[in-house]
Amino acid sequence: MKQSNLIHMAWVVVTISTYVMGSQWARHQKDREAHEMESGLAGEFPGNHKIRLRPPGLTRKTRTKSLLPGSRDRQNSIASVASLTMEELDSLVRSAIKSRGPIEGRRAFDRILQAMQSSSLTTEQVKNIRTSMIESKATGEHLRLFDYAWGASQPEAALAHLDEVSPDQHDAYLANMIPGLASENPTAAIALFHSLEPELQEKIRPRFLEGLVDNDITLATNHLYQSTPPENNDWRPMDTLAREIEKDQGLDTALAWAADLPKGALRSNAWSATYAVWANQDPEAAVKSITEKPQSSDRDQAINGFISAYAHEDGDLATDWAAQITSPTLREGAMIRAGRQYFAQDQEAATQWFASSGLPQSAWAQLTTSNR
Repeated sequence: MKQSNLIHMAWVVVTISTYVMGSQWARHQKDREAHEMESGLAGEFPGNHKIRLRPPGLTRKTRTKSLLPGSRDRQNSIASVASLTMEELDSLVRSAIKSRGPIEGRRAFDRILQAMQSSSLTTEQVKNIRTSMIESKATGEHLRLFDYAWGASQPEAALAHLDEVSPDQHDAYLANMIPGLASENPTAAIALFHSLEPELQEKIRPRFLEGLVDNDITLATNHLYQSTPPENNDWRPMDTLAREIEKDQGLDTALAWAADLPKGALRSNAWSATYAVWANQDPEAAVKSITEKPQSSDRDQAINGFISAYAHEDGDLATDWAAQITSPTLREGAMIRAGRQYFAQDQEAATQWFASSGLPQSAWAQLTTSNR
C-alpha cells in the first residue's frame, strides 16, 4: 500500500479540491460503484495468524491514483510551481483563504500543495507559508491538510517544527502533522507517539491511527497488538482503529478485518465497534445480521455494539437486545447502558422494566445518576 511521495501529495491535492467544492474528505467516501472489484491484503498477527482481506471496494489511494494525470502531466504541474517566489506564494495563500469564489480558492491551495512537493521549496519557505496562513486567518481545515502534507513530504522538518511552534499551537499542530508523518514514515510517527504523555496520546490517537491506516491496515493493527499489554482492558484504541478503517475503506472491509483478527479482547473490541458503526448507518441491516448469528462471543459483541449506538434512539428496544447477551458480565454492563438511556426517555416505563430485569439493586444508581 505504500505510495511514493509524489502520489501521496497528489492525493492530498485531490482531497483539498474535494473539500473546497463542499464534499467531505475522500476518506469518508464509499466507492459504491467498485463493489464488484476485489483487492487483497495479506498480513500476520501474533501467533502466526494469517489474514487475507478482500475488500468489496478500492482503497482511497487506489481510487485517487486512478484519477491522477499521467506522470508527464504531474511533472509539468510541479515544474510550474517549483520556481514560485515567496511573494507569489503569499499571494496564493491570500487567494486560497480570502477568495470569495470556491474554485479560485481551491486552485490557489492546490498550487501551494504542489509547491510543497517541489525539491526547490525550502523548509523556511514552508514555515513562511504556514505563518502567512495563520496571519490570513486560515481555517482549521486548511491547517489540518497543510500540516498533514508537511508531515508526509518533509518529515524531518515537520518534526523539528514541534520544538518551534508556540505552546498554544503545539497540540493542534501535532494532531495535524502526525497522520501525514505516519502515512509516509510510520517508524518515526510511532516513536513520536510513544514519547508523548498518556493524556496527549489519548487526545491525538485518532489522527495517529488515521495515518497508520493510510499507510497499511496490517501495520496499524500490528502496532496495537504489539503496544497493548495483555492485561490492559482499555477498549478505546481498538475501537478507534476499527472506526478509522470503516471511514477509510468502508463497513464491509471493517467487518472482514474484525472477523479475521485472532480471538481475544482486542478482536471483541473491534467487532463491537464495527457493529456500532453499522447500527448508526443501517440499524435494520445490523439487526438482521445479528439474528442470523448463532449464540457465540461474536454475537454477544455484535449486540453490545448495536446497543452502544442505538440505545439513545430506543432504550426499550436496546434493553430487550441486551438481555440476549449470553456473557453475564457483558450482559449486565450492556443492560445498564441501555437502561440509562431508557430511563432518560421514559422514567416510569424504565422503572417498571428494572424491577423485572434481574439487575442487582446497586445498578439502579448507575441508571439514574446522570439524569438527576
